[in-house]
Amino acid sequence: MALWAVATLGPPVGARWMGAVGERAQEVASSMTARSLAKALWALGAISSTRQGSAAGRRGESWRPPRGLTDAMSERAMSLCGGAEGREGSKHDVGAGDCADPCFSAQGVANVLWAFASLGRRPCADLFLRLCRHAQRIWREFSAQHVANSLWACACLALRHHGLDCALLLSYI
Repeated sequence: MALWAVATLGPPVGARWMGAVGERAQEVASSMTARSLAKALWALGAISSTRQGSAAGRRGESWRPPRGLTDAMSERAMSLCGGAEGREGSKHDVGAGDCADPCFSAQGVANVLWAFASLGRRPCADLFLRLCRHAQRIWREFSAQHVANSLWACACLALRHHGLDCALLLSYI
């Protein structure tokens, strides 16, 4: 995806180009896989953070994704969490081509939370609750980095854990 490439490679892009890419991402958000959505949200957070500290950001040319884009991605993320109850015992790493369950991987959960924190936008309460419940089901998949990024995001956004057993996640590392 173009957003991930720009965030990873860091070529200077203007707010106009980012606006066009953001509009396209909003159009396709409802059909994104969990992996592509998590990467797109991560990229938005990384690009926004990078541009704020860049020369463009100092000139007032920083770019923030419009609320409609993050809302569309939030809607899709909620559907990818498998509902409030989720589906226990199923595969979670979408994008490998052989997984029927559209849920986020541990990295996907961490990326989504990190992205919202980097953008300074709280995910809606329902999305946060679903991410927490999903994280509880797949906690064994979390690496130390996934735990750290998730907890950092929750702290930055002053989000309560809604049943996310932070002690359990921390004991895993």
